[in-house]
Amino acid sequence: IVASPTLPPESWLTKYIEVVYVKALQDGEIREIILNALSSKGIDCEDKYRLSQLIVNLRGFSSRKISQAISRCILSGFFDFNTIQWPKILREIRFMKRQMLEGFVGLKWIDVRDDKYHETIKREQSKVSESLDVISRWLDDRREIFEDTENARKSGYDIPKGVLITGIPGTGKSMMAKETAKKLRLPLIALDMGDLQEGIVGASEQHMVEALRMVEAMAPCVLWIDEIEKAFSGSNSGSSDGGVMRRMFGKFLTWMQEKTSSSVVVATANDITKLPPELMRKGRFDEIFYVGLPKIEERRKIFEIHIRKRRKQDLQSIDLAKLSSLTDGYSGADVEGVVIDAVENAFIDGCTALTTEYIETAIKNT
Repeated sequence: IVASPTLPPESWLTKYIEVVYVKALQDGEIREIILNALSSKGIDCEDKYRLSQLIVNLRGFSSRKISQAISRCILSGFFDFNTIQWPKILREIRFMKRQMLEGFVGLKWIDVRDDKYHETIKREQSKVSESLDVISRWLDDRREIFEDTENARKSGYDIPKGVLITGIPGTGKSMMAKETAKKLRLPLIALDMGDLQEGIVGASEQHMVEALRMVEAMAPCVLWIDEIEKAFSGSNSGSSDGGVMRRMFGKFLTWMQEKTSSSVVVATANDITKLPPELMRKGRFDEIFYVGLPKIEERRKIFEIHIRKRRKQDLQSIDLAKLSSLTDGYSGADVEGVVIDAVENAFIDGCTALTTEYIETAIKNT
C-alpha cells in the first residue's frame, strides 16, 4: 500500500496498481468533529445557521485540521460565554485556508481591499455603468444561496457555477471579479494557467487536476480566471504542444460541468470569439455578461467620481459636460488615466487648482 497526497507525473505506475482517491470529509462527519471539539470544552452550539456556515467553511480540512481550527478559535477567546464571535471565527478559518495555498502551483490568494473609501469609489463606478450594475444586481440576488448553501440545496436551489464577463479592456471586468468576492463574502483565488504548464509529460494535466481539487477543498470561494481566452488559446489544436492544452481544457470543462461545491468561477475575456464554443454553452457558466464602453452621461459621472476622489475642492469649477463629450470611445480606465495625468501636470506646474484646461490637455495627449 502506497500512500501519497498526489499521483506522480509518471503515469506508467497506474497500469500496475489500483489508484484510490480518498474523498474529503462529508458535512455530517465535519459536524460531528466540531460538536465533539466544542463539547469537550463545555461549549454548546445551538445556532444551526452559524453551525452550517462553520461546516461549509471547514470543508476540505482533515479531521486533525478541523480540531486544530476549533482549538485555535477557543484559545483566542472567540467562543467565550454566550457571545460567540462568528465573524472572527470565520476569518481565522480563512486565514488557515490561505496558508494551505502558500507555494501551491497555479493558485494565488488575492487580497480584496477592505479600505472603505476605496471600495466606495469602486462601488460608485460600478453603479455608473449599466452593464456592471446588471452584474452587481445578479450577484445580490444570489448572495443568500452562498450564505446558507445547505439550506439552499434542501430547497432545491442549484449552487451557481459561475459567470463569464466579456468586453473591451478597461471597462471594469477585473474589478467585478473582486467585487464578486466582496458581495458574496468569499475568499478570492486566482488561477494562473501559465504556472500549471510543465515540460514533463503528464505533469501539466496533473497540476490542473490538483489545482481544481484544491479549489474544491477551499470552497466556498470565488475562482478568478483573468483573460480566459489566452489561458485556453491552444485548446483547439494540439500541434504545437502535443495536445497538452487541449487535455487541460478538457479536465477544466469536466470539472465545470460536474462540480457540486460552492465555488463560483468568475472568468473575464477581452475577445470572446477566441473561446471554444463548448465553454460557453449552458451548464458551464450560469450567465455571460457583456461590458461595453461608457456612454456620454456615464463618462461624465466617472469624471466626477475620480476628480472628487483627488481634487474635491476643484470639482465645481470643472466643465464635466465638455470633458465627457471630448472622450467618446474612452473606457472607464482611460477616463481615470486622463484625470491622473491632469492632476500630475497641475502639480508639476505648481498650480494649486485643477482646471478644465489641464484635463483637456491630458485628453489631447492620450
